[in-house]
Amino acid sequence: MKQLVGAVLILIGFQVNAAQIRFGEELVPLKLNNTQVEQSLFSKVTELEAAVGLHRVQLKYSDLYEVDYDDHEVIESKPFWIQVEIKNERDDVFISIERPESVEEAKLFAKKPVAVIQNAQDKHVAKVVPEPMPALAPVTVNQPVKPLKQAAVDAPVSQRPDPLFMLEYWWQRASDEQKAAFLSSKNKAQ
Repeated sequence: MKQLVGAVLILIGFQVNAAQIRFGEELVPLKLNNTQVEQSLFSKVTELEAAVGLHRVQLKYSDLYEVDYDDHEVIESKPFWIQVEIKNERDDVFISIERPESVEEAKLFAKKPVAVIQNAQDKHVAKVVPEPMPALAPVTVNQPVKPLKQAAVDAPVSQRPDPLFMLEYWWQRASDEQKAAFLSSKNKAQ
């Protein structure tokens, strides 16, 4: 059991060089390719890791607008897909929107959202891809989608996850390749 816990800790700490996809505060990432992005009640995913290649990202627009002095309205879009191309490991990408100024504009925007992709080289409107998605060439790096940064919100101690439970959770979701690579690196370390 100690080896399993140690192995999982090393696996969690092991990172492959990959680009980061960052999101504006009004965008909620739902999926990267066909992998669900894990969200939490206590934190919002603001960054994801992605390997070099063409990726599909499912997003949802969600924003809060003040209607009156003490009245607010949440405007949300249906989930939509965009394509993002990562050209190299250092090609960090920022996906954002031009925020509508009023509730009426936000409602129109939510019906047909448009995202903007910006990297070090250029800034362009994202290609919105209809569902069902066309098949993409497989990506060479087989890494699970994992949030890099989340907006910090302190959860009560009673609602924090148990570390052993989380280790078992991630071990069950690791592929056989990842488990073997992890155990191999763990054996070399001893």
